Amino acid sequence: MTDTLNKIFTVIYSIYFNFKYLPFRTAKYLPIKINYKTRVKIDKTSRIVVKDYRRFSVKLGLQGTPFVSDNSSSTLTLNKGATMLFYGGCVIGQGQNIYVDKNAKIIIGNNVYINKNVLIQCTNLISISDDCLIGWNVRLRDTDGHRLIRNDIEIERKKSNIYLQKNVWLAADVIVLKGSVISEGSIVATGSIVVGLKLEKGNCLIAGIPGRVKRTGIMLEN
Repeated sequence: MTDTLNKIFTVIYSIYFNFKYLPFRTAKYLPIKINYKTRVKIDKTSRIVVKDYRRFSVKLGLQGTPFVSDNSSSTLTLNKGATMLFYGGCVIGQGQNIYVDKNAKIIIGNNVYINKNVLIQCTNLISISDDCLIGWNVRLRDTDGHRLIRNDIEIERKKSNIYLQKNVWLAADVIVLKGSVISEGSIVATGSIVVGLKLEKGNCLIAGIPGRVKRTGIMLEN
């Protein structure tokens, strides 16, 4: 009975969410399905853009690997002038925490699957291209977070984007930090931390702390 009620509450909340945060011409198609337990803080000057008008083509805070426990709280925060752009169907699993800072942008391509407990902290630009697969407990952060001081002078924090190109697989517990470019068809092994690695050649296996290319010419079997 509880599962049935959760589904009902999620559908009702999703209808409310679409008409509150999307333009009417998009909202009428109900493209977003969002878990009703998600804590939402969306500034009125921010934008959610969905290019796929199929009903519930974008799923937020739903699904994920059954044996992985999800975070007790899920959040979606879009600050002043922030943009979240979906180019197609997308699943972001349970326990998600997504934070888009002032005037920052997240771009998510078509056929993207993100497993449970993802944390995305975006202060400038994070781009996830088509057909990407992201495992559970993954962290994407394009910022250092706190200010850094040296000799009583604040160190300038340079904005540095994250790009996941097409068909990238981030395995479970991966952390990708600012300035990283993961090339098309590449795989990041479980538990790796990618720190500003910029890959030009595709189909690489990245592993380690910090992540380095271990093999080339690899392919993910579909």
